[in-house]
Amino acid sequence: MSGPPPDPGETPSDDATTVTAPKDSSWSDGIALSASAGLSAVAGMLTWVIAARLVSPTTIGEVSAFVSAFLLVAGLTEFNLGVALMRWVPAAGRRTTAVITRSFLAAAVACAVVAPVYLLLPGADIILSAAGGGPTAVALFALATIGWGILHLTDFAFVALERPWWSVARNLVLGAGRIVILLVLGAGVASTDLVWAWTGPITLCAVVFGVAAVVLAGRRSRAATSAPSALPGRRQVLAFLGPTWVGTLGLALLYSQVPLVVTFRFGPEVGGGFFIVWQAITVIDIVATYFVSSLAGTVAREPHRSTELARTALRRLLVLFLPALAVGALLAEPLLAIFGPNYTYLAGALRILLAAAAVRLVVVHTLGVRQAVGDAVGFARPNIVIAATTIIALILLPAGLGAVPTVVAWAFLGLQVVAAVTLLVTQRSRARTVPAFLRPGPDTAAES
Repeated sequence: MSGPPPDPGETPSDDATTVTAPKDSSWSDGIALSASAGLSAVAGMLTWVIAARLVSPTTIGEVSAFVSAFLLVAGLTEFNLGVALMRWVPAAGRRTTAVITRSFLAAAVACAVVAPVYLLLPGADIILSAAGGGPTAVALFALATIGWGILHLTDFAFVALERPWWSVARNLVLGAGRIVILLVLGAGVASTDLVWAWTGPITLCAVVFGVAAVVLAGRRSRAATSAPSALPGRRQVLAFLGPTWVGTLGLALLYSQVPLVVTFRFGPEVGGGFFIVWQAITVIDIVATYFVSSLAGTVAREPHRSTELARTALRRLLVLFLPALAVGALLAEPLLAIFGPNYTYLAGALRILLAAAAVRLVVVHTLGVRQAVGDAVGFARPNIVIAATTIIALILLPAGLGAVPTVVAWAFLGLQVVAAVTLLVTQRSRARTVPAFLRPGPDTAAES
């Protein structure tokens, strides 16, 4: 039996019942996903540094076309299932294994179907030649695409299963394996060797870590045999995956099709150089996107704290990335010199792209927040418009305006400024139709 209520002015005793806020896992999840993407990016960069020291820029252009293409196809066929896993696995209960297994299977089948079709597009002969040509090259491309599609989902599955740092471990293993293979091969490496240095570790890690995710899911399913699952219905699933998948198509096209367009239009030598500096925007954007994507899981667990979580994510995003971008701009030339003397002329283009990356932080955060609360159309439309506009601009870009990488970088910066300003201006007009924490809350009004 409880005692009498305390007097209004009485200080509660230490043993009084208190309500504590649930633990905020967004920081841990966001850092883990960002670290995972960062490790992948660093390992990728080291791979290209080693390769650039071993082969010509033309060979780099051919192999980078192969890599960009399988990353693109894997991104096109992922259906945004990664973020969906973070939204739905926490409430899946005994159906956790089924949700994760079916997601992996859907991605693998889609990759296997789309990969050979992509190779029928004009310009794909560069991709095939990098892998030696013929049916073997097609099979190798499909294998790399399937492996990457599954690996990408494991990162999000580990976060959803409350094992976010397992994704860091898998990227460490994958990156180390790729680098070791290149170091063993040494000088005289051919383009097919570089392709295998990517495809071999990807395939092995997809099997090992994919199985690990399914095993973890099985444990959760068995532990939740008496707990009901709270998964969305088919209509809700399609309403979320459909539009947000379109948005992820935009990201995949932006990251991977842009360097392919440059390679197809201006040749593998120019494309190889541009690919190196384009990695800066891709790495930063992916790491930032992973960081903001962690909101989907924390908002799903604590929807009542959505406003606070979104603002905290923005503050942390800026603190983490702006200083790094400034340092990168200052050290652009010595950083490119690591790849060799053939790449230092790209320092100006790199600085412009880093400025564009800073502007894109606004875009990434705004769209990540929309995705976290299920505003699928609000997430998808800007992503696809930005990607389509960028690709069309590159296709129509007149020759002879100057160094191709620099001209492309200026065009990209201009498009990102327009995108960021448009999102900020239209945010107020969306306030009546989007979820609450995408518009100023009461505490925001008080601060102003």
